Amino acid sequence: MRIRKRIKEKLNQELPYSPSYKDFAEMADIKAKERKRPPVYRSIKQNVFKGALIGCVALGVLGAIIPTVLASNADSGEIPALKYRPAKLSRKTELTEKTKQIYEDFVEIATKKFFTLKEGESESACISLPDLFFCYSMMATISGEDVQSSYLDAIGAKSISQLKAASKELACFLIFQEKADQDGEGDSGAFNLNGFFYDPLANLSGQYDNYLQDFSNYFNSYSFSSKPTKRIIDRWLKKDDEDGYLSDCPVPKINDAATISTISSFVLIDSFSPEEKEDYRMDYLTGDDIGYFYLEDGTTITNDFLPLNSTDNVINRGSNFRSFNATVNKSEIKIFLPDEGVGVDSFATTIFEEKETTSSSFTNLQVAVPMFSIETSVNTTLEKLFSCFESDNLASNFMDSQSNLTCSLSQHNKLTLDYNGFKGSSYASQTTSITPNPQNYFTYSIDRPFVFSISCGGVDVYYGKVHNPNYPTYE
Repeated sequence: MRIRKRIKEKLNQELPYSPSYKDFAEMADIKAKERKRPPVYRSIKQNVFKGALIGCVALGVLGAIIPTVLASNADSGEIPALKYRPAKLSRKTELTEKTKQIYEDFVEIATKKFFTLKEGESESACISLPDLFFCYSMMATISGEDVQSSYLDAIGAKSISQLKAASKELACFLIFQEKADQDGEGDSGAFNLNGFFYDPLANLSGQYDNYLQDFSNYFNSYSFSSKPTKRIIDRWLKKDDEDGYLSDCPVPKINDAATISTISSFVLIDSFSPEEKEDYRMDYLTGDDIGYFYLEDGTTITNDFLPLNSTDNVINRGSNFRSFNATVNKSEIKIFLPDEGVGVDSFATTIFEEKETTSSSFTNLQVAVPMFSIETSVNTTLEKLFSCFESDNLASNFMDSQSNLTCSLSQHNKLTLDYNGFKGSSYASQTTSITPNPQNYFTYSIDRPFVFSISCGGVDVYYGKVHNPNYPTYE
């Protein structure tokens, strides 16, 4: 078969849109020739095709064209290699009990392993869980039976179909923005970018495109027929994070050697009411919210604190910790404060085994939580959090058997709690002490390293630990 005919058939069968010559040349790893006007790939008879394609007749180049196209449900090519966008979600106001159970089991396994991996590190860290659930569940759907059964057993799901349904339900519950619609309310919601990148030159299975469509329909995911590159990721973030929710998150780290990569970011937006925000901001600017925070090495620092209302006016106690529940707006933060002498690092790894045994009630309880800012990344291989993914059947339904298949996971988080609420911008303050509350509240100050969880509608979205709040004071 003549090479022109093969190229034409390839374009007609698989490529609803072809990229510019410059993009094509870059993806094919060749140097683009200067042209007076860009070619348009419509007919093999067009003269421009002779210059743009015939000079690249090697069959390997045919595969290099594929990563640069868009499927019919994407736009006109502003993001190279984007094949599918997430399907439009319909808002769901509550989760079924089965979905809650599946997700909660996932959260416990992933969080405990994350804290174990971070044990010995004296830096604050957090893990965002909904996007991680989507990434791992996608990988399970495209893997062989042993991976699927082990993963499903671990999180209490009966089938891949049930897993897909739970994932879509979770996305429909969480991934929405809500603007305040009444005076005195604050904005709230969550934003997620989740991308599945794969090497199109690998030996793909005959049904691989059906899985990509499923990722869009059930896992709130973008699909890229390419390995990740800085250029693709930058354009993806610019295009699909128009409001800049992720603009201050850590820069994604790219694993060039991986055959499959999942890259995700999740951010919680939950602001105080305008009145609360202004009160907190003025305290911050005047230094009336300053208190002491005691680091584990014996150092004492000053930090800004937020007096948050307790949700239950209760201080719970366990064998070696206290716990507190407080609200920001529509989200809840739970603080686990280890007793003095108990290291927060090792305590975090046991967080799901810790039991609250006694409690003390108060008429009016406020929890003074230090403003904090955590910037952290999870860059690892899949089996580090779930050992069942260390298998020869990893992704075997998506790609035909190959012994050198590598899959990487990259998650990027920046979580800030300040006078705006979560995802606040920072200014900063001078030292005094926390002003006594005139409303006859009892205030308990979280003045040393602690572990926390953040939930929305009773669904955990973050777990983390704070060694140093690292929040700048106002000057």
